[in-house]
Amino acid sequence: MKKGIVIFYFLGLFLNVIAPAEAEEVIQTDDRFMTRKTELTLPVSPRARIAISSARHLIGKINVIADNPDQVLFQYKKVLKVPRQSLAIDYAELIDVSIEKTPTGAKLIFKAPNPAPWSGTDNSASIEGELHLPDNITLEVSAEYFDLNIVGPLRAVENLSSFGRMEVEKITERLNLSTSNQDIIATGVSGDIFLATTNADIRVENMKSGATPAQLRNQSGNVVVATASGALDIKNSYGKIRLEDIHLTLPGSRVIDSYGPIRMMLAEAKQATLEVSNTNDDVELEVSPDINASFLLSVDSDGEISAEGLMMEPTEVMKNRLRFTSGSGGADISVKISGDGNISLKGTAAGGK
Repeated sequence: MKKGIVIFYFLGLFLNVIAPAEAEEVIQTDDRFMTRKTELTLPVSPRARIAISSARHLIGKINVIADNPDQVLFQYKKVLKVPRQSLAIDYAELIDVSIEKTPTGAKLIFKAPNPAPWSGTDNSASIEGELHLPDNITLEVSAEYFDLNIVGPLRAVENLSSFGRMEVEKITERLNLSTSNQDIIATGVSGDIFLATTNADIRVENMKSGATPAQLRNQSGNVVVATASGALDIKNSYGKIRLEDIHLTLPGSRVIDSYGPIRMMLAEAKQATLEVSNTNDDVELEVSPDINASFLLSVDSDGEISAEGLMMEPTEVMKNRLRFTSGSGGADISVKISGDGNISLKGTAAGGK
């Protein structure tokens, strides 16, 4: 009798092992399928470092919100664009989402086969989710094809290689974002800042640099900054640069463009240095009429220089070169055009306001 019970027990275990796992449920909405919402949680300590890592063959959208005081919470759905439900179930089971504890915090991991069965086809598999984090943590992202919308306050955000659109808000110490063919939008950011994209726009509002200039890099797109302080290092080509309400309080600022106009409204320049240069396009600089600065403006032989609205004490006046001091000096500002292009310098109330 005991022997029979033992055999029955082990047979039950065997059947449990070989029994197939229950398939993920998918729901059809319009032209796609999606799984039901899943939640993952993991407690973390204050000032933790949170990482996101994804397989290359996955795309997605993640909203990151700093509103969870003591844990990481990830709520997500798998989204499958396929012609039939059975294929959606197959794809969903190939995608694994997990959170692992690390020595410095936690890591959110998205796994998929390499190569993925949807690669090179009209089908796709993606992840859409919300990541709730404690505030004042560091977020490191390695998910090349994910769009990110991040709302802090977070201490730092780093995403060094991406093809996704990025929008960030309330970053206090370090922001390092690089993408291609997608916009970068940053609001209320401070500290060490580096933003780079191509064939898209960089738009920044309320930025304060750290001890070194905030670096913005673009090509074939626009750079637009509204209200910034500290120092700026901006380079662009084949796109416009527009800077409004700029308060330079540190040395080392540069604004460089080629084949795109530069327009800058400088509200303040306390003991700052600023170099503005452009190739084959115009520079328009508006400053406070009571600015204390030394100016050097130069253009090529066919260019023109216009300066008005300032108290000027000229020290060098030539057809294509003008050097003068306004007020008591203090800041050093140079503007140079290479090739075709003109310089317009205007003293306006409150730097153009």
